[in-house]
Amino acid sequence: MISAVSPLNRRLLSTAGLAVLVLWTLFHAADFNFEPSRPRSRTAVGDSDALWEVVEIRPTPLRPCERTLLFSFAGVYGFGSEIGMLTRAAVLAEMYSYELVIDTSAWQYGSFYDYFLPPQLQCSPPDDWATRLRVCVGDSGWSDAPHVYAARPIHETMDKLLLAYYTPLEARRALRDLDRANIADHLTLLPAEQTLLPTLREVFRAQSAALRRLWRPSPAVQGMISNLARDLARQRLAAAADGADEAEGDALADVGAQIGVHFRLGDKARESMKFGDSGVSHRFGDPSGYLAAAREVLPAVSSTSNTPASLVVMSDDSAKAQSIFEESSELAPFTVLSTSPVSALVKAPEGHNQWTFNTLDLRLRIQYTQLFVRDVTYLAQHTQGVLCSSSSNVGVLLLLLAGEEKVENGLARSVDARWVPTTIYQMMYDGLDEDEGSQA
Repeated sequence: MISAVSPLNRRLLSTAGLAVLVLWTLFHAADFNFEPSRPRSRTAVGDSDALWEVVEIRPTPLRPCERTLLFSFAGVYGFGSEIGMLTRAAVLAEMYSYELVIDTSAWQYGSFYDYFLPPQLQCSPPDDWATRLRVCVGDSGWSDAPHVYAARPIHETMDKLLLAYYTPLEARRALRDLDRANIADHLTLLPAEQTLLPTLREVFRAQSAALRRLWRPSPAVQGMISNLARDLARQRLAAAADGADEAEGDALADVGAQIGVHFRLGDKARESMKFGDSGVSHRFGDPSGYLAAAREVLPAVSSTSNTPASLVVMSDDSAKAQSIFEESSELAPFTVLSTSPVSALVKAPEGHNQWTFNTLDLRLRIQYTQLFVRDVTYLAQHTQGVLCSSSSNVGVLLLLLAGEEKVENGLARSVDARWVPTTIYQMMYDGLDEDEGSQA
């Protein structure tokens, strides 16, 4: 029996009195039981008040949206976590031929426009898109309903749908066996080829494509990225000249190869136990794994430049992260650069704490997050290599944005937990014990 939206979910879907941002993505795919086709159209974003102006200036009217999947951002969770949930919802929309509709009315990060471009609209949603009753994704018969919804409380259901479609039990059983072998071998660095297992390439490709369609930085953020490139060049030249005054000449001169490093500190320590998910022993806040991986990546990214390669370190506590790397006896032959100067807009002396962040004024939250989007974009798409931890939601975003080719070539890699398509790593083991019991 198909259930209607509960009063709580109806409240979550309501946008009365708020400036609501919605996003429509037209996805074309076969039924759940068939091979997914690649989407032929793009995503669209618009403020509710401005949306119809965009529609009216088109040479021909947009067709009505016949099937929509509404994804509502929550109001308290991290940016990386929320965008990851959105990415999985986008893949589900493609699988089931829904147009994706995004409600950001409760989002503590403000408007989608604060960070990303609005792709072109493909269809016109129903007038009551935000308040109409919808069937929850995963409920009985849900995929036959014209309008459905998904949100964080059903993340396990979303994960199970993705796993059932893309990742058979035997593939997940092989992953668990590999984890056990890594534990037995006492690995301290995940081998590059284990960041993305062959059996997960198809679902990685689907999530990467979905995220890349959504992640199109706004002009404001693009300007920040250009300024960051110049700032990093000045840092590199200043380090080489041993003095900032001598580095003011050509700020975009040859600065050598750059390897991006996402080094999470702050409240991520509470999740450090996840570092062992792939059978890799890695201490939180220890740069040794990143430095070892950087040395492995170096031959593939080194240019003919005489300038030594640099590590571009992105962290929620940039000063502490930079000192950790610079004080390491394993740093050679790298120079450390930081994406966030001392004059960073929002200072986090002990790293990022999500609950503290949520109490900031909205203006500061937006400006802080614009810097975050700037840094993620630069590391994923403007450096020659990128190193991260897939136990971090930010690390997952970095790998998806860097893309399959970069990951397959070992130029984008995790130092500990391998990439998986689910919200939490343990979901990859879901159902394995029951399946083995039934075969006994």
